[in-house]
Amino acid sequence: MGRVDELRAIGVVVPAHEDPVGLHRCLEALEGAGRSLHVVVVDDASTSLEQAAALEALEAGARVEVLRNEQNMGFAGTSNRGLRRAVERGCDAILLLNQDALVARSTLERLVTALEQRPAAAAVGPRTLSMSASSDGRRTLLFDGSWRRWLPLQQRIPGIGRPEPEEPGAACRTDYLWGHAVLLRTEALRRVGLFDAGFPFYYEDIDLCRRLTEAGWELWAERGELALHDQEDGSRAASSELWRWKHKLRGADLFHRLHYGGLRAPLLNLLNALHESRHLLRHARLRALGHLALGYVHQALRAPLVSSPQRLEEHPDRKSTRLNSSHTVISYAVFCLKK
Repeated sequence: MGRVDELRAIGVVVPAHEDPVGLHRCLEALEGAGRSLHVVVVDDASTSLEQAAALEALEAGARVEVLRNEQNMGFAGTSNRGLRRAVERGCDAILLLNQDALVARSTLERLVTALEQRPAAAAVGPRTLSMSASSDGRRTLLFDGSWRRWLPLQQRIPGIGRPEPEEPGAACRTDYLWGHAVLLRTEALRRVGLFDAGFPFYYEDIDLCRRLTEAGWELWAERGELALHDQEDGSRAASSELWRWKHKLRGADLFHRLHYGGLRAPLLNLLNALHESRHLLRHARLRALGHLALGYVHQALRAPLVSSPQRLEEHPDRKSTRLNSSHTVISYAVFCLKK
């Protein structure tokens, strides 16, 4: 084994909004023996009395630092505020964790060890299963590493939606890690920046992963470690909501413009929407399909989102990745039509 980078100070950042029960459960799972943690909860402008009481209880316990957004900043902006605070507190690595996700303290310790043993890794993420189990007691696999397909935002996630495997796979490099549970190396964030706050709710984690790998860092899926998550992609659910598709398609447009240029973005937006439509038709999600269509029209008629990269310190400006030629875009179209 090569050199080991010791990570002395570990932070945990939990973006929170209107879910006091989930927040309590999330923080409770992190309790236990191990190295000292600096936990930061950032509430994204919650208004309920229940959430306010939960935050006050956390502050009274003095084990969790609570930050409150005066106005809604979304996932990227809220996460960035917590990440900055953890860095200010001297954390060498930071676990970003959704309030509806569970990571046991022992799992976090092993994720830290995995990051220490891989100095070239910017981040590691655990295999993720559904919070609830089926009638046979098995949970559903939600994440086990993610790899880019022909279309930039369509991901290959082996086994997703199927019962959890009896034996987890070995740790491996991956193209993407998701923001629901990911351990980030502070030094990597110093070099490439935080989340781009221009993304409303979708694809900010994919964009960050893309920037990290373009800068030469590795991403690792620690498939032997486990997290639980309480939510599937709400846009594709039977109870789909229009606002989710509006945010998802506008986020896709921003991603395509940043990484493939403004001229190619409209075609990639169309191909991405067609690919999503095929998935929804296959699973008879007609409500979601209608929302996708409305969201696509909404996106086409609105001005593009503005990128807002967030930096910890000065570092070289991000450079957009461009497709090598128009032939590559045409091949995307041919591939999609063939499928």
